[in-house]
Amino acid sequence: MLKMLGKLTGLLLLILLVVPAQAQQERKHIRSGNRLYNEALLDSGRVDSVKMELAEQKYRKATEKKSDSFAAGFNLGNALFKQKKYEDAIGQYQLLTNKTDDKKELGQLYYNLGNAWLAKGNLKKSLESYKNSLRANPNDTAAKYNLAVVQKMLNDPQQQQQQQQQQDQEQNQDQEQQEQQQQDQQQQQDQQQQQDQGIEGQQDKQEQQEGQQGQEQSKEDKQEGKEGKAVKEDQISKEDAERVLQLLQMQEQKVMQKLQDQKSNQKRRKIDKDW
Repeated sequence: MLKMLGKLTGLLLLILLVVPAQAQQERKHIRSGNRLYNEALLDSGRVDSVKMELAEQKYRKATEKKSDSFAAGFNLGNALFKQKKYEDAIGQYQLLTNKTDDKKELGQLYYNLGNAWLAKGNLKKSLESYKNSLRANPNDTAAKYNLAVVQKMLNDPQQQQQQQQQQDQEQNQDQEQQEQQQQDQQQQQDQQQQQDQGIEGQQDKQEQQEGQQGQEQSKEDKQEGKEGKAVKEDQISKEDAERVLQLLQMQEQKVMQKLQDQKSNQKRRKIDKDW
């Protein structure tokens, strides 16, 4: 294990010489990260976690300045490994294998990738990584040594049983993660559907309210029309008016005739009396 860690440190320094940074800002962050990285390596393989995390941040800033920087990405993987963030380190190394065709760089990447898989306890993937390292760089004695060690561990019955348990555990974890992701996706879909239905319901309610308001407004308009309309007085036809006039005239004639008859009778009585 000390040999692997020494190899990892050596790769960090070596790669900085082989792959110099291009941009000024990138070089600045890499230099700062290297200084913190080396300061974080204490005696007996101990690591100052605070300084190593700061080194990680510097390397991340370097990758932001130049995303295809092999030096920044490689050193970032090493900083993650030193913090025992093996999953993140593996992801970083695997990412870089797709960004370079250089045999020496690939040999270094697969060697460190083998160390990360070994630290996680996955012997088969560690073995395959060391093989890939030797395919890229057949003269790497450290990769040959680690390959032999892992092969011997895999031939040990007890190690085989532990390896099988490790694989079963990883499969279960992967399955649980997939199920959790599916549940999260379903929950998101359900929430989105509920939100969509809520929006549609609000729109329908708003349309109904607007329709009711329109109906009420129409009723009010009609009512205002009725109240505002002038009330006509009762009228009679011309013929009815003439008949009424004739009746009035006839009544008037009768009254006049009656008055005349009364006067005549008074005159007669007066004459008769005088006689």
